[in-house]
Amino acid sequence: MVFDATSQEIIWIKQDSAQIRNAVVLLEKEKDNLRQAVRKLKLENARVKQKMKRMQETINGLSGASAETDNIK
Repeated sequence: MVFDATSQEIIWIKQDSAQIRNAVVLLEKEKDNLRQAVRKLKLENARVKQKMKRMQETINGLSGASAETDNIK
């Protein structure tokens, strides 16, 4: 009886361990996906900032404003 209970607990521990390993793998994949998304957002943010800067320079050129009043960085 003790052997059966012990072997059953060992089976449960192995199953729990497998589930934990699977969860870790899924979390690592999700972490990689989030890192990739952050990189894409940073690139898009840089492109938008550059576009805003060009637009502000065009506006300043059309209005005759100096570059010193440009607040976009």
